[in-house]
Amino acid sequence: ARRVLREGEWAKSRISLGRYPTIKLKEAREKARELAVEIKKGKDPRIEQEQERAEITAASANTFAKAVEDFMKEHVANLRPGTALQYKYALQGADTAPWRDRPITSITKADIRALLAGMKERDVTIGANRTLAYLKKFFNWCAEEKDLIEVPPTLTVNKPHEEVSRDRV
Repeated sequence: ARRVLREGEWAKSRISLGRYPTIKLKEAREKARELAVEIKKGKDPRIEQEQERAEITAASANTFAKAVEDFMKEHVANLRPGTALQYKYALQGADTAPWRDRPITSITKADIRALLAGMKERDVTIGANRTLAYLKKFFNWCAEEKDLIEVPPTLTVNKPHEEVSRDRV
């Protein structure tokens, strides 16, 4: 038990360091010394732990699948059925399936490029361009309207394939 500064007064408080098999005695002693230094500075380590847990909980609640579901309800529901179907294939299809349970903040530019490269290898070149367009729209929506992410990972990603106009007869 240590005395921590709470509401302007030093109050006795217990701080859990962890359970024995998980944390070794030497590690517990080192952690206790570090916490003692923080407590002397007037910080309550439990508040910091609660904030970290809250951040982790918020990140796990904002998964890619949840954000896509909200996007589909708010934005895509008002579009023509054919366009809505294309959004569904791009955002809820097999290519983005590995992202479903990931926090939206963990998806990077490298993930986007890997997805597009995989599509290009399967010779879905124009489809990769369209998927990039739908992903850009989605991630911009996440950043600008919902503040789920700071910067869209698609911001500086270029089209993976050059498009050429067809000859019309």
